[in-house]
Amino acid sequence: MTTLMLLLARHDGRDEITFAQMAREYFRLEPDALERKIKKGVIDFKLSTDRRNSIRANKIPLPQLAHYIEQRRAAAIARMDEYAAN
Repeated sequence: MTTLMLLLARHDGRDEITFAQMAREYFRLEPDALERKIKKGVIDFKLSTDRRNSIRANKIPLPQLAHYIEQRRAAAIARMDEYAAN
């Protein structure tokens, strides 16, 4: 099963979720806090320029969220491998 398939199942087949829902469910942050972190670059969540300007008003495509989760997972695995090698 892929991350995208799991997200689609979790959200009843919808291919987008609200920014507020993503902030609370996947980042455990209030939407305002997540927006600030994304705009400052603390959280590297890729958004198109038009979506970035009014981030909280837009819906987030689940493929984009799945890609972010997979990137974070790969980074965590690489870090774990580094610790195991030492």
